[in-house]
Amino acid sequence: MKQLFIKSCFSILILYSISSCNQPEETVEYFTVTTSKVSSKYTDEGIEYVAYNPTVLKDSVLPILYLLHGHGGNNNDWFDEEEGNIRIILDSLIINNLIPPVRAVSFNAQNSWYVNHNIPFEKIYFEELIPYFESKYLIDTSNRIIVGNSMGGYGALNYSLKHPTLFNNSILLAPAAYNPVPPELSSSRKINIYKKDDVFNDSIWQANLYRNIELNAEKDSYPTF
Repeated sequence: MKQLFIKSCFSILILYSISSCNQPEETVEYFTVTTSKVSSKYTDEGIEYVAYNPTVLKDSVLPILYLLHGHGGNNNDWFDEEEGNIRIILDSLIINNLIPPVRAVSFNAQNSWYVNHNIPFEKIYFEELIPYFESKYLIDTSNRIIVGNSMGGYGALNYSLKHPTLFNNSILLAPAAYNPVPPELSSSRKINIYKKDDVFNDSIWQANLYRNIELNAEKDSYPTF
């Protein structure tokens, strides 16, 4: 029941976020979902991703959904029928002309909480992943939408505040952006990112929390898209 509610809310939010785009004249009939990997200078393993693209409009400039998964998940979660089921949702909305065609991509952030730690995932996301995807596909850079669930909602909130001119809209589903600190059962307390001397540290959590992000402050170290 909870998953159905989240999926319904997501559909409504996507409809609201993208419906203002201009509809293309060509009708989309087929869609593709592909899995691949981006190499990274920060990790030898690279970063896996799943991408959704309209086949008929493969050479068209389209809006983009950047999908951020939750803790314990990976790049497949948004496309899994028992999880995000995003392909079916987007297919339905597009085929019924409720939203224009879009591209979508989900990268495997592991349990990084989308911050810089042993693997500096925030740097990877802005220095490597977004530039890679937007060089591979034609993207409407005035219509980037960042979407996050739970840990991904935490990341999407932080990213949209740090880069307000980069994303046109943000969609947060049950964001794990706890203030002032996470509850005892939160998975964020079990990982090294927010620990000091192997104990969860309130100050480290607060330092990364959205409330302490300088609003409208772009990161100079990241490329301008």
